Amino acid sequence: MSRYSSQWIKVSEPSPHILLVELARSPANAFCTEFWVAYRDLFASLANDRYDVRALVLSSVFPKYFSASLDLEEASDLSSNANRDGARASLAKKDMILAFQAALGSVEKATYPVIAAVHGHCIGIGVDMIGPCDIRYSASNAKFSIKFTYTSPEKLGLVSKVVEGGRDEVVKEALNVAQLIASQSPVAISGSKALLTHSRDHPTAENLVYTALWNSVALDTNDIQDRRVTSTKKKRVRFASLNLPEGKSAKL
Repeated sequence: MSRYSSQWIKVSEPSPHILLVELARSPANAFCTEFWVAYRDLFASLANDRYDVRALVLSSVFPKYFSASLDLEEASDLSSNANRDGARASLAKKDMILAFQAALGSVEKATYPVIAAVHGHCIGIGVDMIGPCDIRYSASNAKFSIKFTYTSPEKLGLVSKVVEGGRDEVVKEALNVAQLIASQSPVAISGSKALLTHSRDHPTAENLVYTALWNSVALDTNDIQDRRVTSTKKKRVRFASLNLPEGKSAKL
């Protein structure tokens, strides 16, 4: 996976169709422009290459830090309007902020589930970064910039599960979930994500119509028959990639 790795981000494939993406900007994954551009470009490259990803785990190479938010030096540069027209400088900053927001939202546009495995300090933009992820697991040693006075991150819904331990433990748990997801029909998994994402911004009636249209297409797949055949033979099905030419079926 070296072609997808960069100075800022380490990418590996611990199991077929499962990617482990680790933030790696020393010393604490503080965001600068080059960092978030690399993050955006990673997901764009995976999509453009039609790489057969079925689940992705997002974590950090640094045990004590998931992300320390924005690089303060760059933040200082952004806040300075010295010798510049204020309106024009503000418009330029607006465009940069929108591009940054779109970069963090790249995981939402992915056709596969993205699982955040949070550990250590997750501050400011780190919290924004895990927000669009489909599943969020947290190590018990995670420290968020949000103050949970009367409840826990799990009860509040920020994370789906708290895993006892640190980086290694939460990444292992996230990879186990990714393994389960990757073993299912990619047609069903990608469809589930698309429908859940659509439902957030649309009323129930529109979602029901959208779901009906989606399923009218998704049900016309070999995956259903492949699952039926392997279940009778007590064999494990290996579903075909979403990117295979028409008519190809799973390896039984």
